[in-house]
Amino acid sequence: MKQIYYLLKIKGLKGSADYVQIRNESLELVANLRFEAPFESFTRFFGEQAKVEILIALAQRANYGILTKLEL
Repeated sequence: MKQIYYLLKIKGLKGSADYVQIRNESLELVANLRFEAPFESFTRFFGEQAKVEILIALAQRANYGILTKLEL
């Protein structure tokens, strides 16, 4: 059974890093990850390297402030 998450890319203010929020199906915040070092941040949360690589690619292409649905 696939889990549904939402990815939200947040633009950092002057000099601060961008963040990626991972939210669950109810849109509750599950993780707030710094996008400065995405591999380390995503690996800590998801663990599996295959998922991490896909998520980083999606996050890089995602527009700021737009929810992106993920089925993992």
